[in-house]
Amino acid sequence: MKPLSTTLLFLATCVFIGFGCSSKPEPSPSPAADCSVDASCTLGAACSNDSDCIGSHCDRGTGTCVACLVDTDCDSGQDCVASACLSRCQTDAQCAAGQHCSQSKHCQACGKDADCAADEHCSAAACVKDRCKKAAKECDPDSNGVRICSANGDSSRVVPCNASNTCAAGKDGASCQAWICTPDSKSCDDEGKAVRTCASDGLSFEGSSACKRGTTCLAGECVGSGCTPNRTFCSGNDSRSCASDGQTSTLLRSCGDTALCEESTGLCRSKSCAPGSTVCDGQNVATCKADGSGYDSVACKLSQVCTSGACQDLLCAPYETFCDANNTLKTCNATGTGITSTSQCSGPCTANVGTSAYCASKTCQAGTPMCNGSIATLCRSDGMGPEQEGPNCADFDAYCSSGTCVPHICPPAQRFCVGNSIYQCSATGNSSYLYGNCGTGYVCYPGTAACMAQVCTANGLSCVGSTVIKCDALGLTVAAVQECSSTGQACLQGQCVSSVCSAYAAYCKDGNVWQCNSSGTGEELYQVCTAGTHCQGSSCITNACTPGSAVCSGNTLTTCAADGSGAVSGGTPCAANQVCANGACQTQLCTPNTFACVSGDVYQCDTQGLKQAPYQHCFSETYCSNGACVPDVCPNGAAYCKGETWATCLADGSGPASGTVSDCSASGKICTTSGCVTSVVEKIGSGLYPASGYAFGQILRVTTARKLTGVQFSNGGYAGGNVSTIVYSSTDGSNFYLLSSTAVADTGASTGYYDSGALSVQLQAGTYYLIGVASPDYWLSASRDQTGISQTLSFATTLKSFTSTNPIASSFAPTQATANFNFSVTTALP
Repeated sequence: MKPLSTTLLFLATCVFIGFGCSSKPEPSPSPAADCSVDASCTLGAACSNDSDCIGSHCDRGTGTCVACLVDTDCDSGQDCVASACLSRCQTDAQCAAGQHCSQSKHCQACGKDADCAADEHCSAAACVKDRCKKAAKECDPDSNGVRICSANGDSSRVVPCNASNTCAAGKDGASCQAWICTPDSKSCDDEGKAVRTCASDGLSFEGSSACKRGTTCLAGECVGSGCTPNRTFCSGNDSRSCASDGQTSTLLRSCGDTALCEESTGLCRSKSCAPGSTVCDGQNVATCKADGSGYDSVACKLSQVCTSGACQDLLCAPYETFCDANNTLKTCNATGTGITSTSQCSGPCTANVGTSAYCASKTCQAGTPMCNGSIATLCRSDGMGPEQEGPNCADFDAYCSSGTCVPHICPPAQRFCVGNSIYQCSATGNSSYLYGNCGTGYVCYPGTAACMAQVCTANGLSCVGSTVIKCDALGLTVAAVQECSSTGQACLQGQCVSSVCSAYAAYCKDGNVWQCNSSGTGEELYQVCTAGTHCQGSSCITNACTPGSAVCSGNTLTTCAADGSGAVSGGTPCAANQVCANGACQTQLCTPNTFACVSGDVYQCDTQGLKQAPYQHCFSETYCSNGACVPDVCPNGAAYCKGETWATCLADGSGPASGTVSDCSASGKICTTSGCVTSVVEKIGSGLYPASGYAFGQILRVTTARKLTGVQFSNGGYAGGNVSTIVYSSTDGSNFYLLSSTAVADTGASTGYYDSGALSVQLQAGTYYLIGVASPDYWLSASRDQTGISQTLSFATTLKSFTSTNPIASSFAPTQATANFNFSVTTALP
């Protein structure tokens, strides 16, 4: 019996080529057996050479017997495709009954889905049963999602429903539908008169149970009524509104965790505190209630104080300093509950009544005369300061000095004026010193012994508005002595005089600007209006135009006023196709603010339509069209191909030049930039980087249908053997299937080219092809280009190269490299 892998390969081959094959081929058919596509044979059997395959050929790449390896293994009118001999065709009529002309122009079971039955699709050129109903949307039984079948029924995918959604069938197929209720939960109907149950899918209610008379539905249960009609009330932590009959209510809002339903109003109110938290309220500890509505307070004991939300025992008076038994000075903290600092006294720790404690030291010699402030006394017997008794020198207008009362020479600790200078008396009144001099414009004021700024000239007369005022003897205050306005006069230099203009007013006079003085009693020239300006209001402004010259007022031609202030009224309107500019009616040359093409670039018309200016330069890859730069249609001034049509591009790249277009296919030729030719040899790659393996080649994406007639790959070390030129095709650029395999001529040379010889492989536009060389048992080598991964041929774009370090099968997904191989292809018209 054949190995399982061989049998599976044989079955896969039968399905791909669309012919009937026995699922259990005989392992050893007679030598006379005809191994055609219609007979049981050794197809799929393991082999190492053609002698192992009776009536067929050995594919050394897969190690199995196949119907063919190259086109010459097949009858006339057939090609070797995926190791099977397929008849060439142009239409379905040229194929046998039940077969169709595929995209590759070969008779197969199918070429497209429409060739198969309604419940089938075309896969690898064979009709297979749909895996699901085409484009159907159904609920996936294994998940809460929608299973969507592909358009041709070959696969499906599941789109899961979001939370709070359930998959349900509808007239347009299944879809994810949002819950209207929580599955299996109970709630009240809209009138609050019945309890209803949500269906298990959350999309409907299964039924309802009416509440008995005298009850109403609340939170999914029938409860006794008795609410006040038309009032809000609390039910648990929900705010509800009572109906007008007092029998039912509706939910207004669930207050949740951060709010509390207030019984007095029936409304949700934010919690005033965090339940269980404590704070200090004076000397009370306030604890937040469990519902967060407020605090319950407990007073601390008289021997305690509230701090950080708790009662703590008092240890001392806040901030108090006191002495302990160890002659240590201590300081109490701000709350009286602890000590902030301690200090060991070197002398006696002393605490006087009514004062803070301190570390004391001897300050005087016992019994010696000394002063205690203004009291003349003696030093205490312990040397710790003065005695408290003794005469107070202040009672005798004197000061204490060395224990003796001495008369003052100035007011103690006070400043006083001496002329225009300030003196400071000592604290004892026994001496003074110069404190400061009042400079010019200042005077020492006896009342405060401070320098005050003089506001006027001592005993002088001046004006405030229209009032004559007089300064005092120190220059510090003024007093009104006469009101000039009562006699229709103005105040000037301390006297009432007649006024001639409005104070500080500026105005035009004799073509210049004049200004009235501050008192209104005279005027002076303020500004001379020079040539090119004129007086307007209270200033000289630049002329709007040259007096008497022609000017524009809108679209009307008129004359500039004699003072240059602007255009005079009236004038002559410009014609409909004209615009008034620079003192003349001018014909418009373009539509204002529009864009147009000028000398291949974009120009913009100015706002008056009188001239065009460059706006945008159209670079070599663009040309100007309708006032905008657009991408080139073809290469500037060069010959190019569009499909099999040859033409010469205009110099600006906007399209083909007139009279240069030629359809090459009409004469049975193909298009190249050199012109129409019967066939063309095109080469890519520079052969800079070597590569080796059992197979290598180039992946292309064909843009114009061609016939591949020859291939050459550089040979870096081939010395003869079983080597074939291979052509694989793919619709997605990932999974490739063998289309052609042709033996390479044995040149016997160590270097040179792998040459396919004559080929006839149809290349379809829009299809990916893998072109290369392969050997089932020889390690090949070739050179590869490092200069880029994309080069354009006349009929295709080169993508990436591939190299396989293992023999390749009739279908595989190649691992792609990033460089091009050095190879050439010859193509002709299909």
